[in-house]
Amino acid sequence: MTAQVAMLALGLLLGGDGKELTKQDLKLLQGVWRPVSVEINGKKIEDDLSKDRLTVKENRFEMKIGKDTMIGTLTLDATKEPKHIDTQLSTGPNKGQKSLGIYYFAKERLMVCYVVPPNPRPTEFRTAEGSSRALVVYERVKQ
Repeated sequence: MTAQVAMLALGLLLGGDGKELTKQDLKLLQGVWRPVSVEINGKKIEDDLSKDRLTVKENRFEMKIGKDTMIGTLTLDATKEPKHIDTQLSTGPNKGQKSLGIYYFAKERLMVCYVVPPNPRPTEFRTAEGSSRALVVYERVKQ
């Protein structure tokens, strides 16, 4: 058996198809998440995040931050490294606004680093002064 055939077989056994990997990640993303850490432009946000929530159902999200609610859609691409997440708001004063980001799962935690275009998509999970990046770490809310 050649190395290429072995790799293809392993990929199929592990669900290595790109669409399947993305579907698996979308399934993992479902539910309610609570931000535990937020950093924007290199500065940690010290606001009380305890009541903020991100709820994902299928490819739609609702983000409650204080008294504000943002609703939109999201698209994942688990074949990229790091994995890509794009969002678009579908309601409110910023309707149509897009963000480009990267994401990473670690057990019951989700890390997302993102920007608003025309800034380029982040390639690493960090922010710096003037980067226009936000880095958010979420923890799954037990239901």
